[in-house]
Amino acid sequence: MIRVFKKLIYFLVCLALFLELSIYLFPKKELLYYINNKLHSYYISFNSKKIEDKGFKIVLSDTSFEYDKLPIASSKEILFFPLLFVNKATIKNLHLSDVASDILPKKIDFITIYWSLLQGYRVKIYAKGDIGKVEGYVDLYHRRVVLFLKILKGVEAKYPNLLRVMTKEAKGYKYVKNF
Repeated sequence: MIRVFKKLIYFLVCLALFLELSIYLFPKKELLYYINNKLHSYYISFNSKKIEDKGFKIVLSDTSFEYDKLPIASSKEILFFPLLFVNKATIKNLHLSDVASDILPKKIDFITIYWSLLQGYRVKIYAKGDIGKVEGYVDLYHRRVVLFLKILKGVEAKYPNLLRVMTKEAKGYKYVKNF
């Protein structure tokens, strides 16, 4: 029994090392080009001045986002951790253009998007910006976005268009949208 257990542990360790080595050597730049090509069908594109593959993560510097060839945002740095069972993306210093700033805050400090195999179809979202903190998720199975906004004091008058689409709750605002 102990011999079988040792072989099972040895197999699992070898499998984990193989998967980690595969992720480390995986061409992550090509993955980004594939994602960009898929987003083109939705009229969304992003362009980065510098793309660095740093082993388990990929770093995009000075990235601009466009919707239907109209610039909507720019970011100083984007970090991707495309692991097999856990994926994480962090967008730092996101500045929205004047087109999008009528609805959303002009400056967002960071947005973190997190998915794990244990979460299934749910993608978690965390953000912090000029307006406050946002926590929520995107349910891909039910095609629903649910966001909870904890707004800073004195900011409510600046973003009436944003707060109009949200419902007020005891701890802040809630946004629910099916897509």
